[in-house]
Amino acid sequence: MKRAFYILLLVVVAVAGGLALRALAGPAAQPRRPARAPFAVADQPETLERFAAAIRITTLSHQDPAQDDPAPFQALRSHLERGFPRLTAQLPRELVNERSLLYR
Repeated sequence: MKRAFYILLLVVVAVAGGLALRALAGPAAQPRRPARAPFAVADQPETLERFAAAIRITTLSHQDPAQDDPAPFQALRSHLERGFPRLTAQLPRELVNERSLLYR
């Protein structure tokens, strides 16, 4: 019984020692990420206004799709296409359940 205890104690001390050595060795090397150009939407008031206009379009969906009004969803789609032409041109877009947009 004593022998098993000493073996277990030896294993615990060895693991603790290994962890202590790793901690003292310093932080692990992090992979370098390529630098990205800064993106500042707040610097462009027109862009913020277009975002705000998109948020103001009230799109409500119900449990019963027959109760949904498709006009606001179409208005939001049209606003996004007109207000953000580069986004619409560059990102793949999927229409979900005939009303919702999913940009990838």
